[in-house]
Formats: sequence, C-alpha cells, structure tokens
Amino acid sequence: HGIADVEGLSTHLVKHAEAAGLAPSNVVLEITERVAVTAWNDFRKRIDDLRALGYGVAIDDMGAGYSSLHSVAEVEPDFLKFDIALVRDIHLSPIKRGLLESLVLLAERIDAQVIAEGVEKEEEFETLREMKVPFGQGYLFSPPTSLAFHVPDGPPVR
Repeated sequence: HGIADVEGLSTHLVKHAEAAGLAPSNVVLEITERVAVTAWNDFRKRIDDLRALGYGVAIDDMGAGYSSLHSVAEVEPDFLKFDIALVRDIHLSPIKRGLLESLVLLAERIDAQVIAEGVEKEEEFETLREMKVPFGQGYLFSPPTSLAFHVPDGPPVR
C-alpha cells in the first residue's frame, strides 16, 4: 500500500502496530523528499487522514537538502528530524549550531518537536541539550535495531 491508499496503509500499519503492542498514537510516519511529491493537495489530504487516525508525522532529513520549507508548510509536521549532517560535530561548528538554532526556533513556532539524528559523541549530545533539543537518536544511545516490517509497494518501515 502506498500513501495514496490510506485505508490499506492504515490497516496494514494498525495490524503491525498492534502485533508490536503499539497504538497509532505511538507510530510516527516519516516523510522525506527523496521521492518527489507532485500532487500536494492529494498528499496533504492523505497525511491529514492518517493524522486523524492518530498517527504522528515527521519531516525527515531537515538540513540535508532533501526536506524543503515547502514540505514543512504543506505537511505541518508533528516532528522535525534534523539530519546527521547538521548534528555531526556540532560542538565544533558555530555555523552548524546557528543553523540548528534557527531550525529549533522554526519547530517551536510551528508547534513541532525536534529530533536530532546521528548523535554519536557525548560532546554532540551535550551541545544539543544546551540547545534544548528534546529528542535524539544515534549510536550514542543505541545501535539500530532489527525490528522492521515492510509496507507492500513501499520501503521497509523501522
């Protein structure tokens, strides 16, 4: 099921979420622009339908050049996931820190939560904490897990 088939996708997600002991409110769908969206009205309707079922929505790869501000405006995400490229060695780069601070302000203004991807060093973690970034993922916390399922006609879901 692709995102165009909201009913099929939600049925599939609910089945796998329930098998894992999760409610839709415990599932966040990540949107990335590595696959171009051309029909924004239809896409936004599908996202709104999934959100109405209780799913959260995240924009992935913020700062990597994939996720545009246009997608943020169209999707109105619950989460902004900041790319590893902005997080790596942030404690050493005033420019990266300034960019991330600007994106954190954007997240606050649109009522989205911030997730820092690729946190690998204690110094990165400390800098992100100082910047009030509430969530992080990366090897510093845990290696990737093997828990995954496949949405037919779509990429693996982790």
